[in-house]
Amino acid sequence: MQFGLVFDKTNDTIDFVSTNSDLVNYYVTSVNADDKNSFKIQNLELFSNIKYLQKCIIDTNDFFENKLNKTTFTEFVNANIYNQTILNRLHMVWVKFQIENPSISTMLEKIDNTLLTKFRDINNILHKIESTKFVISNFNTYKMWSCENIFESNIIDFNSYNLSINFNNLGRSTYNKWMNHDDNAYDSDTNDFTTLSGELILKTSKSYTMAAPIEYVEWCQTHNVLPVGHVIGLGNLVQPTQSAQEILSRNMQIESNGITIKV
Repeated sequence: MQFGLVFDKTNDTIDFVSTNSDLVNYYVTSVNADDKNSFKIQNLELFSNIKYLQKCIIDTNDFFENKLNKTTFTEFVNANIYNQTILNRLHMVWVKFQIENPSISTMLEKIDNTLLTKFRDINNILHKIESTKFVISNFNTYKMWSCENIFESNIIDFNSYNLSINFNNLGRSTYNKWMNHDDNAYDSDTNDFTTLSGELILKTSKSYTMAAPIEYVEWCQTHNVLPVGHVIGLGNLVQPTQSAQEILSRNMQIESNGITIKV
């Protein structure tokens, strides 16, 4: 089953294949019933990271062209940086240049330590952009929304999804208790997604399946509780990552451009 996140002002759609069609249908029915199928998307760092990465590339390229007669980074000066293919190539070029020129960091440090910082930040900021997470919410801090989790722990696992429901429940999940050395495993403050919040997390990175950590399973056995997961996935991208990134970049620059979930 497929569903989409549709931007209100452009009708651009990011398509997903559901990982649990019953869950997706129930969730969309619930937000529609409460007239809450109107989401806002945000990421406070993406565009500032892109702007700074472009600055690092431009300044590094200016120095390389004018002082070293090298055009290593010229192709990236006017490139659309928020594109995984471009980011992959930029990373490869940055790494290979240092393999072929092992003294470059020492040279830059002697000439201009600020330039060395920007050269190194090409890598640092690139990885920050790659790990970008978008928060998609149908509520604000004054009036939160959620619906009952009728599926209980059957929909909770350890996988990484492109679109998932964020944990916004009162209390700690069993997994979170283990992660934070809280051995009070079974108590009224333990909450394994008793409700499904109106806050989603969107990532364009690779989705994958993952089993429960052995140490967590052993901890649960010791404390006589079930090894419940910590993720509720809605779906994974249908389009190539680059297409989703282009849609996100274009639409997030349009003021008050909301999102509707459509099945």
